[in-house]
Amino acid sequence: MKRLSTTSNPTGLKNIDKQRIVIAVEKNGGSPSFNLSKLDVANLGIDADSKVICIARAGKTSHRIELGTVGDFDKKFYNIDGLDESAPLRFRLLIREPDRPKLVATAENLKPHSEDEEEGESLMAVEPVDLGQLLWRCEVTAEGPVLQVNSRVFPHASSAQNYVPFATMVLPEAFRNVLDEICKNRLRVDDEDDWMYHWGQWLEHVGAGKPPASDDEDDLNEWKEGAVEAFSNKYKFADQLATHLALEG
Repeated sequence: MKRLSTTSNPTGLKNIDKQRIVIAVEKNGGSPSFNLSKLDVANLGIDADSKVICIARAGKTSHRIELGTVGDFDKKFYNIDGLDESAPLRFRLLIREPDRPKLVATAENLKPHSEDEEEGESLMAVEPVDLGQLLWRCEVTAEGPVLQVNSRVFPHASSAQNYVPFATMVLPEAFRNVLDEICKNRLRVDDEDDWMYHWGQWLEHVGAGKPPASDDEDDLNEWKEGAVEAFSNKYKFADQLATHLALEG
């Protein structure tokens, strides 16, 4: 029996390149909202009357908003209050036929646009959960790494992030755990649809570079140590902790 190739697309569903879409996010009085400011489907053969739907999601929470048609989509800002603030915010764009629910195109795992990516969302979500007597644990999910913190100690993500002793001593080790995962899947840092791609871009930005192609354990360990050092230097963890302890007396 002839098998269906994993690269075939029997439904004809089109994948819209992320460069054709811009989604902006802003906070007014702490309440987040978004708008679809750009949708370019030129030369994709998509009917101008096709319906546009955007799904904002963070963790297990989501909002679904209908934005009109491809030829005249709504650019106003929509409130997305109530999403899980401890999880990364992502968007999914769906385009369906004008008169029936059949999908004709999608764009998945879209990040909100930021004028300064470095000051944008964190590379690692923080999630308070019941960990018993554990203080923290790093979980690597399909959507990216999550730093789980003990909810009895840190009921909110911000309480862990803003507590200097915890952040300065835990974050480098959690970072190292993610680097271990990246070393096992090095090709994924070049896949723009993968969360590891954004890590690869950030690692290059701070001077650590992408992981070496070599399978030599010493080379990989040397790269990881250099990356953790670059991460620590960027955020000056030792200086932060020393200042905090001096102020504590």
